Amino acid sequence: MKKIIWAVIAAAGLSNCALVYKVHQEDLDAWIGVPVEYLDMHPIFISMNLTKSISANGVEIRNYRNGGIHTSCRMVGQVATPHYISNSAGTFYSGTTYSGGTPDCSSEEIVCNNIFYVKDGKVLQYLPTGRCYTDSRLRPIIR
Repeated sequence: MKKIIWAVIAAAGLSNCALVYKVHQEDLDAWIGVPVEYLDMHPIFISMNLTKSISANGVEIRNYRNGGIHTSCRMVGQVATPHYISNSAGTFYSGTTYSGGTPDCSSEEIVCNNIFYVKDGKVLQYLPTGRCYTDSRLRPIIR
């Protein structure tokens, strides 16, 4: 049973490594010229932490930060003990148990800064920066 659990954990870790961060230009272009109210009411962006600043020429810079700490661990120094069952038909392998070991963990911050430049109530540019991906869910929702 433990072997199955470790296999699932390993597969999940590999699938996370295989996650492709891809930004699609058509998702970014969809925001150009859109009223800022659509950004204020977007269900995905309103769930993110927002910081705002104003540049010297009056452009509002909005950063919708999406991210967090990702931690992964593995066990080092484990002892594997194979188990065999013997009966009148012979000896059969029945599995392995693992004992001991020390967790070896590492953490990294994975962040996408969804940066929007706004002027005169309209979006000038959407510039995601960091480990980002976009798809149609991040486009403006016309109400």
